[in-house]
Amino acid sequence: MKRILFWLILIIVATSIGAFLLIEIDRFTKSISYPSQFALPKRTESIEKKTITLVLVGDIMLDRGVEYMVEKQGDGDFRFPFLKIADYLKNSDIVFGNLEGPISDKGTKVGSIYSFQNDPKVIEGLSYAGFDVMSLANNHAFDYGREALEDCLTRLSNSGISYVGAGFNKDEAYFPIIKEVNGVKIAFLAFTNLGSPYWAATEISSGIAWADWNNLEEIKKDIENAKLKSDILIVSLHSGKEYQKTPAQFQTEFSKMAIDAGADLVFGHHPHIVQKNEKYQAGYIFYSLGNFVFDQSFSEETTEGQILKVLIENKKIKEIIPINIKINNSFQPEIYEKTNELPLAKVYLSSDKLEQGDTLLIKIPNGSKNKIVGELDSMKIDFFKPETKDNWIAILGIDVKKKPGKYNLVINTEGGAPIFKKDIEVIERKFPITELLVTKELEEKGFTPSKIVEDLISKENPMIAEIFSIYTPKAYFSEVFINPLKEMKVEGAFGNIRKSENVTIQHLGVDLAADIGKEVYAIGDGFVRFSQELPTYGKTLMIDHGLGIFSLYLHLKEFKVLNGMKVKGGDVIGLSGNTGYAITPHLHFSVKINGLNIDPLRFIEVIEEELR
Repeated sequence: MKRILFWLILIIVATSIGAFLLIEIDRFTKSISYPSQFALPKRTESIEKKTITLVLVGDIMLDRGVEYMVEKQGDGDFRFPFLKIADYLKNSDIVFGNLEGPISDKGTKVGSIYSFQNDPKVIEGLSYAGFDVMSLANNHAFDYGREALEDCLTRLSNSGISYVGAGFNKDEAYFPIIKEVNGVKIAFLAFTNLGSPYWAATEISSGIAWADWNNLEEIKKDIENAKLKSDILIVSLHSGKEYQKTPAQFQTEFSKMAIDAGADLVFGHHPHIVQKNEKYQAGYIFYSLGNFVFDQSFSEETTEGQILKVLIENKKIKEIIPINIKINNSFQPEIYEKTNELPLAKVYLSSDKLEQGDTLLIKIPNGSKNKIVGELDSMKIDFFKPETKDNWIAILGIDVKKKPGKYNLVINTEGGAPIFKKDIEVIERKFPITELLVTKELEEKGFTPSKIVEDLISKENPMIAEIFSIYTPKAYFSEVFINPLKEMKVEGAFGNIRKSENVTIQHLGVDLAADIGKEVYAIGDGFVRFSQELPTYGKTLMIDHGLGIFSLYLHLKEFKVLNGMKVKGGDVIGLSGNTGYAITPHLHFSVKINGLNIDPLRFIEVIEEELR
């Protein structure tokens, strides 16, 4: 008992002494005056708010000319396209871009000549540049089929780069990617209305997040649900018309619908040039950021783009800063300050690098009332204005035998000084070499390799060349050209070099599979200038579309139009057959521009791509 009392007294005494000392220390320290450099910060209600930074960019294409520069100047290192901007991108919390074409070495090319497939090594470049999320919802997702798309999804996932707007099924393709930064949930959705609705992901198949007028209500619900899961919602839209400054109706209506449904920011790509932006309700819309990495060096506007720096504070967008970028001659984006200096003319070229047999389309949007003229390697260029567009247009052929090299393109107003100059590069095209065949049946009709060539050189080609000399200085067509058959299957390639002993002849069109009696269609508006049966070409039809553009249809069984008749694109002009030198029934189809021999299928694709 005594021992317990002792310890109790000791604890009371110690506590009293400690309290006395604390009171004295507090009184003493309050009397001290500290220098200002040692003053402690005042306690606030919360730690200083941290700003979250997002960077959003437009179209990224790492195939074609970009890949060429990577190999030529970057020693095959796909960090090369991003060398001049990677440091800027890495200084942000999230980087987002639109990837044109799958990352894959699988699949088969199913698209047009504008099909892209990115080397698997591009992932090294994207990772180096700091990309966190890639949109795959665009018109190039299926350029190499479903196998390549699925391979791309797997490769991105394995690399740690998230993808959005595509998936192995519908739930994944239309579901948001959510990134959490400092406790803030930031969601991304991506959609496109370009390509084909058949590419849309389903419950059981991979695909993209397709959007059109028919499913906007469903997409609106997707956006509303994504907003419920996030603090900030950003929607990416691949839509619009290429090279047009004004957003298309679908762009504007979709974007406003998305904002109404809860999106904080909608931004777009695909037009390849920068379009306007606007504040709408509580959200922001940037209709097109233009190109980020691309090889479209044919105009100033396609080499100029924007990136968006999005600042987020307190779970809200505080500020969006558009930053101008310029793509240099090595196809590398750089940040730059715009000047007030304007080019003399905005001129768009379908390409400035063309293979033998290609078609070059030149477009000057919103052209002046003064007539535009030009020359390419001393060859006169005639411009025209389609009835439905306020643009000056010119269509040129690069002959199948054009010598590879660089040729000067000059454009000016009639009687005025040049308003545009550029070198156009012609690249050698490798054509297959096959045997010039003559069956026993054809031999019985008098055909031999030497006779075929002799007749063509001395008789039939001069007769046709006389028709080509007819030049109409106006365009009979105002719309895009169409295919001459409902089903297109190439049996004989353009430019194919056919040999037999000492005889050589080049195939200057394409042979299309067609049983006898299949309907053949005019590819565009024009006038029939020739309808006659020839020994080698068989029943031959030629249509003048104006401006020196002619389409030819050979080996027909029957004519459905007569010489001098006016035809519309899509009119039935004949039936396919096997007249003349034809081993099997087929349609030989070719196109000439001012007598130059060009690939007819590439011609249709280029016109459709640029004039639609």
